[in-house]
Amino acid sequence: MVEQGGPNGGNGTLISTAVLERDAIELFTIGKVVARLGISTSSIRYYDGADLLGDLSRVGGQRRFDQTAIVRLRFIKTAQALGFTLNEIRAVLFPGQAVDWEDLVHAKRSELVVAQQQIQGMIDMLDESLQCGCEAFDRCPKLATEV
Repeated sequence: MVEQGGPNGGNGTLISTAVLERDAIELFTIGKVVARLGISTSSIRYYDGADLLGDLSRVGGQRRFDQTAIVRLRFIKTAQALGFTLNEIRAVLFPGQAVDWEDLVHAKRSELVVAQQQIQGMIDMLDESLQCGCEAFDRCPKLATEV
């Protein structure tokens, strides 16, 4: 029997493992998720405790992650690396909870476009410095003419 419960091992519904097998739900252990995504176990547990992963199944009291949880973890990892707060991540993952989802997504997209332009500008400067053949970025005559 598998417990389909709420966050933090809440009182969930017991589901027969035969039902899971029949429905072909693939569940991953936390170790497999760590190996697959490169996210630490402590981070995964934190995200679960912060209610960012939705309802997780449990087998013998241990978390099991379905494809939806894997997708959420990938999103969380990338979003955090790009500066999203946990509240923004929660609002994107679980729309309708006190924030207008569409407005938030548009705002975050605009921020990412600006960051993308800044990154591209830096890549261009580094490429120019390499093409110049100078020995130090701050002494590149090619870049100095652009200032």
